[in-house]
Amino acid sequence: MTVRRVLLHNHSTWSDGQMSLDTVARLGEYLGASAVVMSEHDYEFTSLKWDDYTSACRQASTRKCAVVPGIEYSSSNDDIHIVTVGTPYFHGARRNLVDTITAVRAEGGAAILAHPSRRN
Repeated sequence: MTVRRVLLHNHSTWSDGQMSLDTVARLGEYLGASAVVMSEHDYEFTSLKWDDYTSACRQASTRKCAVVPGIEYSSSNDDIHIVTVGTPYFHGARRNLVDTITAVRAEGGAAILAHPSRRN
């Protein structure tokens, strides 16, 4: 069995993070990660920006560390956040999370609850 290190739930300058995707990839490499899974905030995105972002993630990836595009979808009142990966589409900001999760899973993606303590 091969064990790989993956860094989850990361933000870049594409939303409210402090590092570019290139810097994130280099940091992932430095930390021995084979992948960095991003989770940019939904309210910073449109479908057009998602397309540019997924391309930028591919370009920032290195031979040793893949930058995986992802979105952190928020509920309308911002108390629930869901990190999603593995989907080719942006599903819109602050829409019904059950609908978003259903769409992501139908596309073969994954949805992970972020910040579970926000809802006790």
